[in-house]
Amino acid sequence: MTNSKQYCEHCNIRWYYGHDPCDSKIKKEPVFIRIHLDGKRISTGRLGDDGSVMEIFPGFYVKHATVEEWKNKYMVEGAQVNTR
Repeated sequence: MTNSKQYCEHCNIRWYYGHDPCDSKIKKEPVFIRIHLDGKRISTGRLGDDGSVMEIFPGFYVKHATVEEWKNKYMVEGAQVNTR
């Protein structure tokens, strides 16, 4: 008699009914965009799947409909946009 425990090849957790598709297969790394001016961070936002930006710095969490709307709020002359 064999022990037929089966483990997910993606997350190495014993799978059960309904485990496929595994959460780790569909999980994506978040994309952050930042605006810097003279080496100082002005704003940071997390890019959503629908093209929206969730502003996480400075202050409170604010959702902007588009990247352009977020940029219009914080972009000043000489500022740079960086992504990660």
